[in-house]
Amino acid sequence: MGQITSLCDEGVKVNFLAQRKDGQYKWPKPKDIASVSTEYVFCSTARVQKVGTNFVLHNQDQVNRLYK
Repeated sequence: MGQITSLCDEGVKVNFLAQRKDGQYKWPKPKDIASVSTEYVFCSTARVQKVGTNFVLHNQDQVNRLYK
């Protein structure tokens, strides 16, 4: 899971979230930013809710199916 922050020659730059053991996500320190080909961007309908400093993905099953 991550947020596209900009376009680049390789495709897009993504700021990735880190998944915790409980399934929630958080922004890692230091930031995890990478250039990713657009062929690997497969979901733009993630339903994410901020809970404190973490994030919950409400449609994790749908995202997992799209990934497979």
